Amino acid sequence: MNLNKKIILIIILSQILFYLLIESALPKFVVFENNKSFCSVIIPQKISGKERFAVNELNYFVKEFTGINLEVKFDSDPLPEGNIILIGTYDNNTYINDLYNKGLLPKKTDLLGEEFIIRTLSNGTNKLLVVTANQDRSVIYGVYEVVENMIKSVTGFKVIDLDFNINRVETLAIDDLNMRSKPFYPFRCAISNEDPTWLSRHRINVSGAEGVWTGTGIDDGLGSAFKYLTDPQFDDMQDETLQQRMSRMWNLKDRLWKLEDRGIDAYLFMYIMGEPTKALIANHPELLDAEVKYEGSRNGKYYQPISWTKPEARNLIKELVKSIVATYSPSLKGFHLRSWGWETRAPADNNEQMQKLLWDIYFDIIKSAHEIDPNFKFIISGYDAFWLRDSSRAYISKLPPGTVIMQKWGVDGEPSNNPEIKEDYINTIGKTGQQLVIISHDVEEVMPLWMIEADLFAEGVRRYANTPNLKGLGGFTLQGEVGLSHLDRIVSAKLNWDPNEDCVDLMKNYLTSYYGSISSEYILTSLRYNTKVLSSYFSDYAGTLSLTGKYGSGSRGYATRFWNLIGKDAVNDTLSIHSIKDIEYAKERLSSLLPTQQESANQMTQAKRQLYPASKQAESDYLDAIHIMKMWVRFFESRLRIIEAKEAGYKGEHLEQVKRKIISAVEYSKEIYNEISEIKDFVNVFNYTDYTARESLLALLNKEIEFLTNLDPLDIISSGSQHYDDIKESLSIDKLFVHPNPSSIGADFCYILGTRADEVIIKIYTISGRLVKIIDNASSRMGYNEELWDTRNEEGVKVANGTYIYKITVKKDNKKIEKIGKLSIIR
Repeated sequence: MNLNKKIILIIILSQILFYLLIESALPKFVVFENNKSFCSVIIPQKISGKERFAVNELNYFVKEFTGINLEVKFDSDPLPEGNIILIGTYDNNTYINDLYNKGLLPKKTDLLGEEFIIRTLSNGTNKLLVVTANQDRSVIYGVYEVVENMIKSVTGFKVIDLDFNINRVETLAIDDLNMRSKPFYPFRCAISNEDPTWLSRHRINVSGAEGVWTGTGIDDGLGSAFKYLTDPQFDDMQDETLQQRMSRMWNLKDRLWKLEDRGIDAYLFMYIMGEPTKALIANHPELLDAEVKYEGSRNGKYYQPISWTKPEARNLIKELVKSIVATYSPSLKGFHLRSWGWETRAPADNNEQMQKLLWDIYFDIIKSAHEIDPNFKFIISGYDAFWLRDSSRAYISKLPPGTVIMQKWGVDGEPSNNPEIKEDYINTIGKTGQQLVIISHDVEEVMPLWMIEADLFAEGVRRYANTPNLKGLGGFTLQGEVGLSHLDRIVSAKLNWDPNEDCVDLMKNYLTSYYGSISSEYILTSLRYNTKVLSSYFSDYAGTLSLTGKYGSGSRGYATRFWNLIGKDAVNDTLSIHSIKDIEYAKERLSSLLPTQQESANQMTQAKRQLYPASKQAESDYLDAIHIMKMWVRFFESRLRIIEAKEAGYKGEHLEQVKRKIISAVEYSKEIYNEISEIKDFVNVFNYTDYTARESLLALLNKEIEFLTNLDPLDIISSGSQHYDDIKESLSIDKLFVHPNPSSIGADFCYILGTRADEVIIKIYTISGRLVKIIDNASSRMGYNEELWDTRNEEGVKVANGTYIYKITVKKDNKKIEKIGKLSIIR
């Protein structure tokens, strides 16, 4: 063999040996062993804020696990001895770039969106753990993946979360990794004010609730957004002092910087329009329109809206938007604009003209923002509903590409496993270049208490994740609150990244890390039983309440909270049931819910026998959970006794039997009181403190107990035997309303007749007066009536979105009375 051939062969063998060394790996990548560090970190010399945050987070967790920090060096330094973690983007870390140029890492163009790469390699001297991506945000996620693998190694769990409680270890090592990962949903959003670091650790990339969001329209709309500025042109429109505004601005800017460094896009929330400031009303009446009566306004009587038509008012909106964007961009990435209902503070009804004007204002806002920052982005809530109607999709097509449209899970976020958003609708949004995000907020119905919704959330998310050819769904919002409802937070975050993650294992492992393996089984079983019970209960209030117009109607489309379920009014509502059929239904429903909730309470109590709480807070969360599970048992027991008393009265049974049922109900109500008085942490509603939330519930329960204690059993027997006989008969229509209104798939006309009618006819018209539907032979009995309309016209075709007029005509003998109302159809 000649010399040249020998040289070529040596080169080939050297290259093969190099690649074998690179690809070969020891069984474990050791970080820490026998109280000694075996690893260092190499970062870019010109490190970005996000990359620096990623390194700091790695060292935070390593110190939590081992008590030491890893040594950090720059890529301009020689490689140190031992194992090395290389962190940075392809282009920013020179060592990673060298590996890429040698073909040891995937092509940059192969990486999609927020995808990251983790790969264990060896150069013969060092073992390398490479964490890289095209985006520095994705580098953060890659580092968290490494930390999660550390937790898996320590615990033996397959599904984990960074919130797990981990004790100190003597050895920290992970299996060799060769993986790529990217999120299933691109838009993973929080719409509550969350800790920026926590959001980053759970790969949430959008915070959509920056600034003030009270949900009232009084201080959280564009009309009061001057408080974010010190711009002199708005000085006579300010309700806050300069010092107050400067403090607000500093706090907001500081938070925006933290969010940006953690890879989170921040959106300033504003209702469009919201109420104007008091100063603007006093100093610039020329910018306003006439007063509109509304009890939920600042003064409790009316509001005076910013004009939607006056040129000077429209110019004010543009200048305000420009000033906000100029002040906070680029740390502020966009606006979250919402037009929902009364918070819009419209000058007039939501007719076609006002719809167009509101859309014009939205486009004024978008254009003005883009004059300052062409990359400014938008989230829009309330699209094509009561406001922002767009049946032809003409307006949404004009929005900037990538605009996020937010729509609530179900009608109003009720606890169910079906978001009820049609696939065709999602695809339609996607075809316009926008994306839909489903608002999966916490369960309002139990507030200020909490319930776990993870099972329902997982089922709902997977309905869409496993649907082929679905285009346009961007993700789901974060949910979860205080106490053990934190489980909802980690589940909703995890399933946005991977919808098929085992959320049951995730919850079990989390509970194990805080309470021990045996107690975690009991706690999780208890919480999941409670989920089933409450989801079922809120579907119809077990037939005991008429909050939404009739007994047997649930919380769908109605913002019930726990305050609505207790107290004198709630009990009196249950006692007002007149139909034996409704009474029997309520009794059957409560009787079916009670055993499962009792088992939930039993399981939670059983956990106490082998409970090893990792902290005082963990212990407090568990004790709150016991009280909540027991409270629901007492609640169902109390309502069952009230229904049984009503049943006994209806059947004319002995006074003593009715009395015993009421006394029993009183005792259970007292136990509800006792359980609630022991709860420490409540969900933050209406900015209530824990003390205020607790005391407000106890005050209602005191009234409930007093009412039941003083209730004369004869009243129940009398009301049961008389039914409606004591109501004076007259040809009248009382309490006429439509539920839900606005409606999407069906509307119930609800009304009370003073006497039985010969005929009831309901006619529905368009605003222009065209007849679209006649409902003949509608319910005509004396007392409460309901008549369902399926929102179809005489030809059986669903009517279009819009406002309709309805007229109900009641005839008896030779007399006739009529009433007229409005309803809205929104799909």
